[in-house]
Amino acid sequence: MPLGMPRNERAGCHSDAKNCRPPWWTAEIAELRQKCRRLFNEAKRTGNWTLYKASTNKFKNLTRNAKRRSWRDFCGNVRDISETSRLRKILAKQPTVPSFIRKADGSWSTSCRESLEQLIDTHFPGNRSVTMGKLLLSYDRGTDCMPITEDMLRWAITSFYPYKSPGPDGIIPADLQHNMDVIIPWLLEIYGACLSGHIYQ
Repeated sequence: MPLGMPRNERAGCHSDAKNCRPPWWTAEIAELRQKCRRLFNEAKRTGNWTLYKASTNKFKNLTRNAKRRSWRDFCGNVRDISETSRLRKILAKQPTVPSFIRKADGSWSTSCRESLEQLIDTHFPGNRSVTMGKLLLSYDRGTDCMPITEDMLRWAITSFYPYKSPGPDGIIPADLQHNMDVIIPWLLEIYGACLSGHIYQ
């Protein structure tokens, strides 16, 4: 079993599996590794470490390039969103949500709230701030349509893949999922008014 294998891959190999190798392992790497061992034994005997060091450097460079090439090929073949999300979870110890966007002046927003305000100003120019308690909507929550509840909205938002490609508004589901407490009261009013007014598109 090669010493250069990641620990998790070595652990997944059975003792009787002779060909358990990482995808980047090649015959050239295996041959050069054997050569390094042979030169190491010779260097211990003769005291001349020059050839061993040169061979070791070549082995390291070859291994590094093989790993990079294998990783590049793997990433290039990822097509499914679930694969990408799983890969991101593996790589990110403390994943951050890409909530910050570039503003019109070229600078970046510094908080989720500022990002939301920037999106509102961009898509709804001339808007004005309204307190939820003072929001005036003249619609009747009649009995002819199913009422939308907060639990229904939370279920719908959390059912999205977090990093699915955004729609025309540029908002990814992860932004919605991390700001549900802010947006759900507004969504309740908006969807309630749409259902009451029979606006379904």
